[in-house]
Amino acid sequence: MTTSDNISAIEAIEKAMEGVTPGPWREGTEGNQRVYGPDGMGEHSGLIANIFKGRANTRYIAACNPVVMSAILAEARKVEEMEREIADLRDSLSDVLELAERQWANPEELSEIRRARALLSKESADADR
Repeated sequence: MTTSDNISAIEAIEKAMEGVTPGPWREGTEGNQRVYGPDGMGEHSGLIANIFKGRANTRYIAACNPVVMSAILAEARKVEEMEREIADLRDSLSDVLELAERQWANPEELSEIRRARALLSKESADADR
């Protein structure tokens, strides 16, 4: 999944969450394959869904309530920002290494600089996958 795919998935989940019953949600008791909203929330209280495809689905849907999903999405947005910062830092480091390569004539130092540039290029290529 590329970064743009991740952003699209995040935006799709955020859009899907608009207007849903606030969480946390809870699953019904054993034998009751229903998901309930929080108590004391007026129109948002009570039954959210009847699940006809098994207890595991009921547990999963209850666990993916808006409180949990909002927290996950906030972390995903932080990761996106960190990825942008890392890309900016790679660009800056590449510029510094290029300048250093032009300035130093010592073959030993050039060798180290070129190794650093190769490593940086490899990490950039890996990050783009």
